[in-house]
Amino acid sequence: MKLLKAGASAAMLGALALFLSANAAHAGPIAPGSVLNLTGVDTFTATDVNFNGTVSVPVAGVTNSFAILGGGTVTNGANPFVYSPYTADSEIFTVTEGGNVGTFDIKSVNVLPSSAGFLDLSGTATVSLTGFDSNELATWEFGTQAGSTTPGSFSATIEAVPEPGPLAILSVGLIGLAFTKRRNWQPRISA
Repeated sequence: MKLLKAGASAAMLGALALFLSANAAHAGPIAPGSVLNLTGVDTFTATDVNFNGTVSVPVAGVTNSFAILGGGTVTNGANPFVYSPYTADSEIFTVTEGGNVGTFDIKSVNVLPSSAGFLDLSGTATVSLTGFDSNELATWEFGTQAGSTTPGSFSATIEAVPEPGPLAILSVGLIGLAFTKRRNWQPRISA
């Protein structure tokens, strides 16, 4: 009987936590796997990237939740964008299409091995998008060519990753149930 009461209490706490986390924001999460591609012209050095001219969002370069930004106008946040050494969170791009706005804040930067005249970066970012939860986690990749003397083309891809919140809540509930069951377990005595 005690086990049943403890299990019911744990289930109610888990349901309450899930309800509160689901209603904390009225918007939903950005769909995992949503992709936003950006293209433009830049120059780069061993420490920074300088965006020259217009950065665009091809309509065909957006999927899922980011589709509302297709064909939008891009504003460069950090220009130049200093990637080595990377010291602070940077809003690198803001994309506006109609009344929809997406902001992309770089959280980490990895310099990937590349050939001379090319630069490849990757890392994590947070994304805020009109109508969706704020500060969703994303991964990004940036590739460019040419170098510091000649402007070259670049492309950047930002992809939303799943939010771990619901899985974490479920895990805590299951651990609580296992602990309760173990605490109340008594060996059976055979006669």
